[in-house]
Amino acid sequence: MIFQNSDILRPTFALISPGATFNVATVRAHVLQPLNPTTNYFNYTQVKVPKGKLCHQRDHNCPKLHTQLIRFDHICAVCLRTAPAGGIVNAAKLIPSLGTDDFFVYDLKDTYSEDILNEYKQNRAAVFGNYKVPK
Repeated sequence: MIFQNSDILRPTFALISPGATFNVATVRAHVLQPLNPTTNYFNYTQVKVPKGKLCHQRDHNCPKLHTQLIRFDHICAVCLRTAPAGGIVNAAKLIPSLGTDDFFVYDLKDTYSEDILNEYKQNRAAVFGNYKVPK
């Protein structure tokens, strides 16, 4: 989950590939589109992941979604958690009924969403000040 700017009142998600290079202050990631781009609330966390349309190569022209640099101070919460037994657990779940031929839809698992959203709200308020939910 990342901060994009103070006007976006919902969490924004980026997908960092396992082979991503962490530079001094940035990492390359695919910024994911929300399932419903008109929804602007903190608890809206459904995102689209394109099927076969992500490209990890840089500096070339192709129709796929490419990575962009994300500053570390814009990363709010990493949606992976370590289980008590030490295993890595993904905090997002696939929702097959909302997917299409072009993309998968993911959302936060209920067991993680409250902690991750609270972390997002606290960090976002620290960066941008108090947030407001539109009427």
